[in-house]
Amino acid sequence: MRCHGGYKMELYDTKAERARILTLENVAQYLRVHPSTIYRLLKKRQLPAFKVGRDWRFNLESIDRWRADAERSRGPIGLVVENGKQEIAS
Repeated sequence: MRCHGGYKMELYDTKAERARILTLENVAQYLRVHPSTIYRLLKKRQLPAFKVGRDWRFNLESIDRWRADAERSRGPIGLVVENGKQEIAS
């Protein structure tokens, strides 16, 4: 436990905690899509993510929740072809 500005803060830095945060490449592999598809979804603000500096990071639980919500509302997530480009149906 560390003190910061008079407040006690618990820091969790275990392998399990870090394993739940994915890079853009990790999330692309996890969702089985090309990284450019992830960038398109980020640009449209359709994918939960946050930035660390200039790099995007993804919480695995948030991605799973996003995927489950999409499946409930539109059926199983699949790839759709729009204007000749494959994209995740979200």
